[in-house]
Amino acid sequence: MRSTRLVTRVWTVRWRSRFCFPALISSPEWRFIQEARTASALNHPNIVTIYEIDSIDGTAFITMELIEGRTLADLIAGEAFGLAEAMSYAVQIADALAAAHAKGIVHRDLKPANVMVTRAGLVKILDFGLAKVTEPVSAQDSPTVTMRTAAGVVVGTVAYMSPEQAEGKPVDSRSDIFSFGSVLYEMVTRRRAFEGNTTLSILASILRVDPRPVRAVIANASAELEEIIARCLRKHPNERVQRMDDVRAQLDALRARTVPASKLRRTGLAVAATIAILLTIGLFTGLWRQNRNTAWAYEQAIPEIRRLMDRYEYSEALALVDRAAVFIPGDTGLAELRQNSSLQVKVASDPAGAGRSHSSLWCS
Repeated sequence: MRSTRLVTRVWTVRWRSRFCFPALISSPEWRFIQEARTASALNHPNIVTIYEIDSIDGTAFITMELIEGRTLADLIAGEAFGLAEAMSYAVQIADALAAAHAKGIVHRDLKPANVMVTRAGLVKILDFGLAKVTEPVSAQDSPTVTMRTAAGVVVGTVAYMSPEQAEGKPVDSRSDIFSFGSVLYEMVTRRRAFEGNTTLSILASILRVDPRPVRAVIANASAELEEIIARCLRKHPNERVQRMDDVRAQLDALRARTVPASKLRRTGLAVAATIAILLTIGLFTGLWRQNRNTAWAYEQAIPEIRRLMDRYEYSEALALVDRAAVFIPGDTGLAELRQNSSLQVKVASDPAGAGRSHSSLWCS
């Protein structure tokens, strides 16, 4: 009960999550604590932070960072995300694993359920150093198998195990590369690389069957991405990509070549949308101005023309007729006003070419 109360206090006051499992501190558990302490030395933005590793009354526990987000398994099973998001998550996972491998740490149980994604798209890998001892079985996940070998205890989720891990052989960083390939395959295709109705059939698939090519499942995946995944999923460790750094570099280069194209498409769409908006604004502005000018011609100009004609100011009336005709061309009423406000006169000068002038005339 004491450890349970500690879990509650740490969660509510210090906002840390605490995972406990009962066991006497025997040699295997001590090895676990040593491995967890090694993992806690990792300082990487894509790896969950471990704050404390200790034991109380024979119960070993780890206190780690609380991540607000969803597991990659939930995202894959839920709403669809595109290749751009998959590439972003993959690069972050690869970067975290490369950092761990550089310190001699192998995850041994990489799977979508051990990857958290925040709302901002930041990836956090969980359970570094834990998978070698135990992993709880989930009804939504493949069964977790524990195999004892001369090198120690190896634990992993069946669907994401490497062939050497499935055979109970010693594993190194290349085992993580295989598991990473399985996770990336599932992110891109939305289906597992190795499937089966039973644990043994899944293990047999991992050992003997190559997954269906990526582009046979999803047509818009590139040949380069398909090749990267295929090289991660080679059965023999010596035939795979040998370093996670190389996988990350290849994915980064591929993303750099593909993301700008998508950004360009988005930019093109944005430009087209902007042009459409401006044209719409221009159209409405033009219509508004046309309506306003038409209204001026009928409501103000024509009445003023009639007032000017009533005062025999024919020159001013004719000038206003010309202005109004620009906005209401072909109007019969305006044409009649033009005729009534003007008189065509032929003038012959003597001598020819002499200057001419005119003034308003009226007669009674």
